Amino acid sequence: MKAHPTLAVTMGDPAGVGPELLLELSDNLAQRLGCNLRVIGDPALLRVISSGRFSAPAPGLESGSARCGVSIECPHALNLTTHAFGRPTPETGKAAYAYLERAIELARRGDVAGIVTLPLSKEALHMAGYLYPGHTEILAEKTGTTAFALMLYSERLRIVHATAHLSVRQALASLTEERVLEVIELGHGMMKRLLDYPPRIAVAGLNPHASEEGLFGDEEARIIRPAMDAAIRRGIPVEGPYPPDTVFAMAMGGRFDLVVAMLHDHGHVAFKTALFRLGDKRRTQGVNVMLGLPFVRTSVDHGRPMTLRAKARRIQAAFLTRSSWPRACAVPPTIPESSSGRKKRRSEFSSRPQEKKNRVLE
Repeated sequence: MKAHPTLAVTMGDPAGVGPELLLELSDNLAQRLGCNLRVIGDPALLRVISSGRFSAPAPGLESGSARCGVSIECPHALNLTTHAFGRPTPETGKAAYAYLERAIELARRGDVAGIVTLPLSKEALHMAGYLYPGHTEILAEKTGTTAFALMLYSERLRIVHATAHLSVRQALASLTEERVLEVIELGHGMMKRLLDYPPRIAVAGLNPHASEEGLFGDEEARIIRPAMDAAIRRGIPVEGPYPPDTVFAMAMGGRFDLVVAMLHDHGHVAFKTALFRLGDKRRTQGVNVMLGLPFVRTSVDHGRPMTLRAKARRIQAAFLTRSSWPRACAVPPTIPESSSGRKKRRSEFSSRPQEKKNRVLE
């Protein structure tokens, strides 16, 4: 019989929409994905919010299992007598951290092929003493990953970001030729795993009109173009730099498979404007993917709503229905050449609970 990969799915913050989204999981969904789902969360909470309907076996579906299904394990049990949805607390922060830490452990051991993370609360994490901006920094530290990037993925538009959760001033200071080349390589490596043909990659400029030959800045000529030339010398065909206000529309029109964005909001505004509907008929489409890890990690492409529990089933957990991801899990990650020999980035965050004073969060 054919063996199926196993994906770990973390509950995220227990006071947010993660538990409701987990209730969407079923053996039927696992069968459609062609993989096993190993849920990391609190089954008692799931039983409460499902009025006792939730039921899943203990862990036992490892990578290589011949059947598809859902299992669950609980590294941190909640005190349900004080638990309340929409209210982040130190306990929910500790629980969310424990769920993610366990999933990382399973992935590093090879017990699961990849991780799907549901939203956590940065506020709750900090209340618990874990001073991270979010999932990305925890995953990077726990795996010793120094070269990583954030990708937003949909069937129609894929964007990888040279900078992400930084102020604009910090992002501009961190934008270097080395970093742009690194992100091009990371994006190219992932797209090769997802496509059956060589990926077509566009690089967005930083300035209005991609600086228009230096009229509005020199970053395109000084940083972006040299990084592109280096990528081409390494066998990665890239085009650009294109004006940020048009390149995403070109990709949506089918000209490119991937766009490299310089700033968080360049990529996120384009992606969410094109693919989100936030009115009465709420809909999100897309996957948040962390590139550079030794395993595949995906997440929802929206934040962690704490007040949308009643609407959680209307939020499309699109990352669980993309047939590409089980396929990607079966292919070893590509380590970018530009990351070899790099000095490890000094982590600004500790994995241990501690006091918050004198801490500066990037």
